[in-house]
Amino acid sequence: MIDNEQYLLPMVNCGKETYACSLESNIFCKIVDDQVEYITSFENERYNKRFLFADAILVEDRIYLSPRSAKGIYVFNISSGKMDFIELEIPKNINASADNKMSMLKYYKGKIFVMPATYPYIVVIDPHNLNIEYIKFESDYKYDFTTQGEVDENLIYLVAYSTPVILMFDMDLLNISLNVYNKTDGAVSVNKFDNKLYVTTSSSRPYITVINLDTKQKDIVEFENKELVVEASDRAFSASFIKSEFMYLIPTGLNAVIKFECKTYDYEITDIPGVFFDDKNLNCTNKDDKTLYFYRRKNMWNENRVQTKMLLDTFEVENITYVIKHNNELMKYIFNSALTTNNTIYESKLSTLNDFIAYLDIGGSYEN
Repeated sequence: MIDNEQYLLPMVNCGKETYACSLESNIFCKIVDDQVEYITSFENERYNKRFLFADAILVEDRIYLSPRSAKGIYVFNISSGKMDFIELEIPKNINASADNKMSMLKYYKGKIFVMPATYPYIVVIDPHNLNIEYIKFESDYKYDFTTQGEVDENLIYLVAYSTPVILMFDMDLLNISLNVYNKTDGAVSVNKFDNKLYVTTSSSRPYITVINLDTKQKDIVEFENKELVVEASDRAFSASFIKSEFMYLIPTGLNAVIKFECKTYDYEITDIPGVFFDDKNLNCTNKDDKTLYFYRRKNMWNENRVQTKMLLDTFEVENITYVIKHNNELMKYIFNSALTTNNTIYESKLSTLNDFIAYLDIGGSYEN
């Protein structure tokens, strides 16, 4: 089959149009009324490279893409259709991973801040000329910061999946601090309410850590209820958000959504209409002010590509499968990529684009 299902994440909403990257191949596309249109591929990346980008942000007429496994930062100009590439310095830090470089993006006072995942720098982009500067930080811990940070005016808070460290970055002073908040577990997300940070664990044990920013006191809140069951998974939660004084914890391996009252620490098991209890192992890839975006972690490459978005204002949940329609430009790119990297293509003597398309139509495959 030439047309195929793809996870399209991260996404950035631009009014009637949504722009997105494939999670599993080198594709950048536009979505209008759930119809997917291929735009281009990233010239410095392999076609079948997975998890190219961690986050996306719209600033004026450009979309900025934060690299996960991609070789650098990409910037797409919506008006001109031009794609710019910003090469990143290769770090000597042994903790840095080429497949997990950066995390969330934030625009603040005329600058774009690209936050790290394992990269040892915060990258600052000047959107007028795409010049960059590096802000280096040191850590004794191996960190892998998530895209689910919290922004409070000039401050960014980031948590790490595997390490109990919070990064706090002041975008005015360009000052970085790292603080340890427990002895073992990392986190999937952090939220702020009433001068307290609410840190959602990345472990299979359902709990949160509440940190008072004034007193530095840390409270562990365990969710103990016989109705709560953590199924086979390495994480209880995939995401969290705060609405009014309530924090909502969205499950990965847990069998329920938890509604937590920030002022009293009371909680209840709740059912958000349309939420995804029948399909566990969600992973939250990115979020904006209005939406959380998820894909399935379990057997993600072998099952139907059903992804989920959740609107924070209404709790509306939409499950959708996107199909990439392979137009001539995309097929030329795939063919040229496969031709230079795959012995099967050489041995089958699929020397023309039409031969290659016919080969795919009868179930042929390729690796890049």
